Amino acid sequence: MSTFEESSFVGNLELCGDPLKKKYSDYKVPQYNSPLPEVNEEEEEESESKDVWWGFRVGLSYGVGFAGVVSVLVVQIQWRRRLFEAMDGFIAFLFFKFSFNR
Repeated sequence: MSTFEESSFVGNLELCGDPLKKKYSDYKVPQYNSPLPEVNEEEEEESESKDVWWGFRVGLSYGVGFAGVVSVLVVQIQWRRRLFEAMDGFIAFLFFKFSFNR
């Protein structure tokens, strides 16, 4: 039993199998006459170089940001205490929310 009629698939010439009359054994793989594009080695190396530099910049930015936050928390004792109190409160909220709300 099919939910769609054969007329629902009009325009999709590559489609075959039930509920269509065209069966998989009748299907022929289309032949493409265009050759594969040639790979330019200089462009490929330039692209890889750009990828490496982009990754380096992202990693450096992440490292500088992380070091900045950690260094502030090391120096500012009051900020560090407030952060840990907020984290404790959030964890307690999650614990009570999911353990007693069943």
